[in-house]
Amino acid sequence: MNYLSIVIISFLAFSVNSQELTFNATRRLVEPVLNNEIKPENIVEITYTPDKKIVELNRTWKINESSVPTKGWDFVKGYTANSKNKIQLVFTKVGNYSIELEVETDTLTDEETFIGEYSDFITVRSLFPELAALYAQKPNPSYMKLVEKASEYVVKPKYATDPTPNLFLAKGMLGLAKGLESTPKIDRETAMSECVASYVAAKELDLNGVLFDDEHQRFINELESYLFDNNIKEYADFEPGTDSYDNFSEYVDYYSEVSSIPFSATILQAYIVLKDGSAEEAVAMWKSEIAAMKDYKILGKETTYGYKVKDADSVEAIFSTIDIQILKMGVTKSVDELIKLKGENGLLACELLASVEPFLRDDRGFLSYYNTQMKMLSCKSGN
Repeated sequence: MNYLSIVIISFLAFSVNSQELTFNATRRLVEPVLNNEIKPENIVEITYTPDKKIVELNRTWKINESSVPTKGWDFVKGYTANSKNKIQLVFTKVGNYSIELEVETDTLTDEETFIGEYSDFITVRSLFPELAALYAQKPNPSYMKLVEKASEYVVKPKYATDPTPNLFLAKGMLGLAKGLESTPKIDRETAMSECVASYVAAKELDLNGVLFDDEHQRFINELESYLFDNNIKEYADFEPGTDSYDNFSEYVDYYSEVSSIPFSATILQAYIVLKDGSAEEAVAMWKSEIAAMKDYKILGKETTYGYKVKDADSVEAIFSTIDIQILKMGVTKSVDELIKLKGENGLLACELLASVEPFLRDDRGFLSYYNTQMKMLSCKSGN
């Protein structure tokens, strides 16, 4: 099956190729119906298109492998499992829902059955007003209360597939890690570790764009900024064997886990591996990331928090303003070290510069460095 991962926001229609059928949905991120009151924003309309002209005889829609409505979903009045061109659905239970359609057809030569399916096609999520209220509390959030309450939601089976409780847990932990609230229950170092772990868990659970909500993007920007501006930059110039260098290495690792752009921090991680004494491993990491960067396409869609890119699997992500800064630090430090190694590493430095240039070309500081080093190394265009 050919699965395309697409970030879905608002009321636009998006296509997903699945076997011989193409599914379209008005939205893939939706809130459940509350108190039996169906609102327009609760309704998901799904249509399909076959990849060739057919004469349809019968069709059967299934949600989570069932054509019969369950406690978690139902057809909107007027639609059934055998509806012709489209169905409309509502959901009453949070979670992820798969879509499947069988279409029996009649061709000139034979009858055929077209089958299309897509796992986790719809995400039904709760907004968790209790957690949102704690986080928005004035004049300052109660971070420890948020951590305790979010922790309760995280372990509830009902919300096992919802990234939002983990996001709020990460938000509470970041406040404690930054020292915005003192508590004997958890120290700042542990809070930082738990913040990253909770955010990574949320990122893995997010299948249909929860993280792209503006409120969550603001938090992600705050988290990335704290890791980079308050820690990585502060300790970047210390040498191995010092506590400050160890902090630098630790926070680069944290950033690597948090970022949606893997290579943004991995270039800097390779530099750290080199400084720790393993030149061969570092060179292998740089070569691997140079290859990985070629799979990314810049979409040119600017957002408040950065620009959008798409990887080889067509997964969209935001290349944040902080990603740009850590990538810039990683490549400049790496190229400086590669020049010291001499030999064929000069060519590797050229390849590294050429690979990151598309992502950093709007950074004047980097362009000046790029032009100087490309000239000094006699790099050929296209390296």
